[in-house]
Amino acid sequence: MHPSIRESGLILCPGENRIRLVSDLIREQTGKRCLVVIGATTALEVVGEQFTELTIGSKSLECGHEVKRLLQLISTILYVLFAYVNAQTDYMKLVITQDDVGVELCGSLKNVVAIAAGICDGLKLGDNTKAAVIRIGFWEVSELMHELFPDRGMSHKIDDISDIEDLDLLNISIGRRLSNNDTNRPSIRSITDKIPYRTFVDGAEYAKQIYSILADRRRTGHFPLFVAVHRICQNEIKPQELITCLQSHPIHT
Repeated sequence: MHPSIRESGLILCPGENRIRLVSDLIREQTGKRCLVVIGATTALEVVGEQFTELTIGSKSLECGHEVKRLLQLISTILYVLFAYVNAQTDYMKLVITQDDVGVELCGSLKNVVAIAAGICDGLKLGDNTKAAVIRIGFWEVSELMHELFPDRGMSHKIDDISDIEDLDLLNISIGRRLSNNDTNRPSIRSITDKIPYRTFVDGAEYAKQIYSILADRRRTGHFPLFVAVHRICQNEIKPQELITCLQSHPIHT
């Protein structure tokens, strides 16, 4: 079976008990260095000069700073062409980290956390619970990064490589829709099929593939949130059971 390439940095390899990074594939195919850039960058908001932050993941700080300079230059050119003569780029900030693997993985795996956050919204669980779920989710993301790529030197904290607010809105919406109709809950397929465009990272698909990998490794007990999101998306448990699944979380032991 051919691997499934997703839009945000991961190649899912069904049946192989692993995932690969798109950046690794690019390096193999081209023999060139590859950097990773993530962040919430809606084009209309960038042109509208709304404050935007990007994270550049690069083993080489020299290359990272060069990409930062080029991105700022592109932003300035676009601003001059489509807005005003005097360009200002103070609204776009770029952060550089050498944890390129962490940046790439977090950019994808955080979409599973987004579904969990959406479930909290749909169930009207309140800010305390939602904040706890997001924190637990990013703890699991950090643990997963070391589980899947233990030899890649990821030593930075999760907040060094991804903004916790940079959660995909479509995946949050999926979580909300999964949890707001208990009597006739829609399937994940019926929800995603109605999305008018497919340029988003499917958190449910990632949850499914990660669950398969963890089950093969007998590591599901260490990642209750990822497991719960997968089971909710597959209609195996109700959204209301999410918090129950997290009450004996290993982070609290």
